[in-house]
Amino acid sequence: MKAIFSIFLFLVCLLVLTNLVSAITCASKAYGASCTKCAFDSSGKMDLECFEAEQGSGIACLFTAYPLETLSYQAGNCPAVDVCKDRLETCKAIYSNGNDQFDCSTGTISKCFRSADTCIAYAVKNCNEDPPGELENVAPDPALCDSFFFMFILPFLGAILFSKRF
Repeated sequence: MKAIFSIFLFLVCLLVLTNLVSAITCASKAYGASCTKCAFDSSGKMDLECFEAEQGSGIACLFTAYPLETLSYQAGNCPAVDVCKDRLETCKAIYSNGNDQFDCSTGTISKCFRSADTCIAYAVKNCNEDPPGELENVAPDPALCDSFFFMFILPFLGAILFSKRF
């Protein structure tokens, strides 16, 4: 019985951790998918319909990852998310050379999307504060490290200790 409980606890923590990691990469995954799935024209422009579909999957990922926060944003109660969106567009304008195919092959603007993910993770927790730093220089949220510890390491250690006590 103890072993089953330990395994169950471990699997629950692993599932929560997987969702957390997935949530912090929504924009990056959507951009990467658009680079691999969408066609480019002769001037290197990405098929707009395909890009918008992949962008939609990134937005759906955010809805799934942050359901309550998304509702708050839609009600106009989370201006920090708009700051992240603006910073993403500014970053793309700075680092893109206008050729989507080149940008995808070199990864020149992928850092903008990674930073946007970090910015969104901060913004949904602090809706009325501007996220720290410039978009491309936003550091990972320290709470993510705490979350990793409390959702994975601590329960795993507890399961080991629990199984040795009984």
